[in-house]
Amino acid sequence: MEIARKYLQERYYKYDQIIFKACESLTTPEFPVYRFSGLIIEKSRAFLDRLSRDKSAVTFKFIIDISSLDGRILNHTIN
Repeated sequence: MEIARKYLQERYYKYDQIIFKACESLTTPEFPVYRFSGLIIEKSRAFLDRLSRDKSAVTFKFIIDISSLDGRILNHTIN
């Protein structure tokens, strides 16, 4: 989980909070993969942003696949 957290912090620097919701162990033909999913909550830039934008506008879902052999990020999606 720390590898996934560091990866998100480097790539998505405007976060306020990273929440991990689930971790799955997937079996592929080559090697096992860990799939982490959760939410990134973005920092609001100003007071007016917090008033004008709803909560869903500053929350993004993520999925990260990590190799269990070497800890390499295989795939990620943020939406």
